[in-house]
Amino acid sequence: MAIFSIALLLTILLLWCLIAERTASLPVTGPMVMTAGGLLLATTGIADTSNAHQAAHVLAELTLVIVLFADAAKINLQSLKKANNQPLRMLGLGLPGAMLVGMLAGAWLFPELGFWSIALLAAILAPTDAALGEAVVSSESVPPVTRQTLSVESGLNDGLVVPVVLMLACGANISHNIGSATEWIALGAQQIGFGVIAGVLVGLVGAYLLRTAMDAGTLGESWQGIASLALAGLAWSIAEAVHGNGFLSAFLAGLVFGNKLDRPAHFLFEFSEAEGHLLVLATFALFGAVLLPEALEHLDGRVVLYAILSLTVVRMLPVIMSLLGTTSSWSERFFLGWFGPRGLASILFILLVGESGQIPHYDLLTTTVFTTVALSILLHGVTAGPLATLYGKHRSADTVQDTQIDAHQ
Repeated sequence: MAIFSIALLLTILLLWCLIAERTASLPVTGPMVMTAGGLLLATTGIADTSNAHQAAHVLAELTLVIVLFADAAKINLQSLKKANNQPLRMLGLGLPGAMLVGMLAGAWLFPELGFWSIALLAAILAPTDAALGEAVVSSESVPPVTRQTLSVESGLNDGLVVPVVLMLACGANISHNIGSATEWIALGAQQIGFGVIAGVLVGLVGAYLLRTAMDAGTLGESWQGIASLALAGLAWSIAEAVHGNGFLSAFLAGLVFGNKLDRPAHFLFEFSEAEGHLLVLATFALFGAVLLPEALEHLDGRVVLYAILSLTVVRMLPVIMSLLGTTSSWSERFFLGWFGPRGLASILFILLVGESGQIPHYDLLTTTVFTTVALSILLHGVTAGPLATLYGKHRSADTVQDTQIDAHQ
């Protein structure tokens, strides 16, 4: 990728940073700006982005490893069980439900894909990305329980989907007669098994080492974040070295590390708000500049319709169904159902399965995934700020009304 192209993207990023604080309630987000900026550079020919595909892949891979580790490490499983079962329902019922409804939509629109590729498409588009709805999870107008639900769901679902994507990719390769079934099953089991072992071990050892060093006073605050990043990279690299899945390893390492550290990991919150956010924005810039133009070249009506269904019915119906029987209101269920944006995990999953073998109709899968992500960047970006404000006012009005009724009784 030419230096001039990088300079232009960094200029766009700088200009956005200068005004970002004033745009929190407006229908515009950082991922929208960076994706649009990258797409503008690519389509107008202002900058040469033709040789940047590998750079986009590497950056997306690096960003996802760090995000998986950091998001998982910030989730306290014990307090989650005691306080709020909404994210558990959305993960345990809504996530598999979204895959099932996504498969039904895929079978209707893309019958030529076959079972495995349809299931793979549904799984790749199942995880959500909180970065695209940042105005929601950071808005003080939105009740804390709703923000916590969305944060926990997006922090866990991409890691939970990794083994599903791996096994479905193996099934798709088997169906295409690429190697024997025994070879692909063994490879999938190896990826998952060694990924789990490496992640758990790195998480346990890492938590012990950091906890010991912090208690001894040999690990200062300025180094805690760096040490955590080293653990994320270590979990990924060890798993990959023994032919396990590095992303599953990074996710589990973060989950174990955060829950065994025995103290709040404030340095991970600080990282997510600064360096982690920068990596995410840079990834979306390269997505717009390198990956999205390829999808737009093969766009058709079926792809657009599937993308729309993926963001609405496929996501919202299972989430709403999973929350039936809880104390959540219908407005909250629809709100949680709508804010399930697709982003970084879906981008990288489709790139990775392309490396695993000759997936049948891979071009169609890629076009559909990238189109869905692009539509999500636009629609969730436009609605995040306004709907967060509107929903916050609605919930405040409900609270006042309930208080008045209780006082009257």
